[in-house]
Amino acid sequence: MKIAIFVVGEHFAGKSSTINDFLKPRLGIPNKNKFIFKSEYKGFIYSQSFEECKANIESRLDKIKQYDILIISARPRWEKPSDLNELIAGVKRRGFTYQEFFITKGIETEATYYEHQALAILGLLDNLFV
Repeated sequence: MKIAIFVVGEHFAGKSSTINDFLKPRLGIPNKNKFIFKSEYKGFIYSQSFEECKANIESRLDKIKQYDILIISARPRWEKPSDLNELIAGVKRRGFTYQEFFITKGIETEATYYEHQALAILGLLDNLFV
């Protein structure tokens, strides 16, 4: 199974914080590291959205298509710019299923909200990759 998990939220919603401050530590990944190892499965994390780094989507996806798990930060479809639809189409062409986790800007400023979202992502990974 190959899955792409999109951490979706508006600019400054807390996508990177959810990934770097809460998800990576629970996966045992140092903050600057981008590699995931879950059982015998390998994955890759982009905590900075493609929109922010102005990445070439096809080129980046080609570089990481061999992984089983992708965690990618993205802006929602309604925000301009948004690469989410193109990212979804790209991972599907490369044989991935996908799941979206939304980080809502302004819902809660405390870290518990981001931690809860990270735990939801971790729960999905635990269920899929035992």
